[in-house]
Amino acid sequence: MKEYKLETSIFWSKVTKEKDHILKKSELEIQGLLDRYSEEGWSLVSTEAVSFGAAIYFYHYFARDI
Repeated sequence: MKEYKLETSIFWSKVTKEKDHILKKSELEIQGLLDRYSEEGWSLVSTEAVSFGAAIYFYHYFARDI
């Protein structure tokens, strides 16, 4: 039997000359999230990203055996 969990990360755009600022910020935070869940026995099964307004929403779907 599996247990499932959804984690959402939201990153807001800002006025800057650096066009990859969301990518750079999100990379560190998402890697930390993946490391933390991995230590608890979760596996990432799917990821989805949606742009809405001035934000990007990342949906991370995890599963583990119970």
